[in-house]
Amino acid sequence: DTTPKRVIAIAPPMPTLPSLLVMRSFPKTIALMGSVSESPDRLRKVIRYHAGALGEHLLRPHRNSWTLRSLSIFNAATMAVELKNAGAQVTLVFMENDRLFPDAANHPHIELAKEYGVKVYENVLGHHDEFVLYPLEVLAQAEG
Repeated sequence: DTTPKRVIAIAPPMPTLPSLLVMRSFPKTIALMGSVSESPDRLRKVIRYHAGALGEHLLRPHRNSWTLRSLSIFNAATMAVELKNAGAQVTLVFMENDRLFPDAANHPHIELAKEYGVKVYENVLGHHDEFVLYPLEVLAQAEG
């Protein structure tokens, strides 16, 4: 029975068919790999991130399949409203190059969340996985 004081959801999921998430994961990865020239240390960070992700998928394929199903039905906007109603300060941050959830910020529930006082930042610089690579920079944008 605890509620966090503050929640910042970076590139949050909205309901999406599992098959669509799998299909979108390939362009998401290609786009992130294509962004390695943006900064000198980005190539190293992207390779490290993908190596870790590949290892996780190979070690726990069943668990990751279950996670995919759970992720596909999760609605960040309705969860944000629930948290807001429980007294939390909630912010949803949508990335400009999010190939996994490209239209999440346009979902009708996002407008409802805004009406309840949820802060929503759209088009934050970066890709879906940007927070893993540059957490401080993404948070700085999210705190406007």
